[in-house]
Amino acid sequence: HVDLVKGEHLTEEFKKINPMQTVPVLDHNGFKLNESHTIMRYLCQITNTSDPYYPSDPKARAQVDQFLDWYHIGLREPTCAVYGEILHQMYPQVEIKLWKKHLNNLEMYKDQTKQSLRFLDNQLKDKDFLVNNSLTLADLSLAPQVHTMKAVKYDFTDFPNVSNWMDRIMAGPGHGPLVEELR
Repeated sequence: HVDLVKGEHLTEEFKKINPMQTVPVLDHNGFKLNESHTIMRYLCQITNTSDPYYPSDPKARAQVDQFLDWYHIGLREPTCAVYGEILHQMYPQVEIKLWKKHLNNLEMYKDQTKQSLRFLDNQLKDKDFLVNNSLTLADLSLAPQVHTMKAVKYDFTDFPNVSNWMDRIMAGPGHGPLVEELR
């Protein structure tokens, strides 16, 4: 456990675990690895749980990788700016540094968010999940970012496939009372 608020990831002790001083980080018997998508792929491979989460079929795996690679710039960056604005409206007393960083380009990020959600909505047309119609690392990676948008009451009226996809994921295992409160 690392307390980010207290800056524990910036300590010399943590730097020995991850020189980049970021989270997440995995220490698997002395083998250290950072970056969430890399960690997820590694865990699937070493636990023999690749299928269906990280398919062994090269084309399906490439589709999963495509979503994982697209995530940071295509989904995370614009949605962070937009939900930062929504959070700022809901809680003006709370300083949201990430939102302030994007403030000068907020209209661009709003447009990018709509484009990204439209892209996802089209990808989910006639499908329950993003790849092979089964839950994969792509869904597990993108869903929390989209869920954050739902949690701050972003309007998904124009993106019904995305909204239904999130409902399917939220109905799955591993979602407890906290998630229910955020719906």
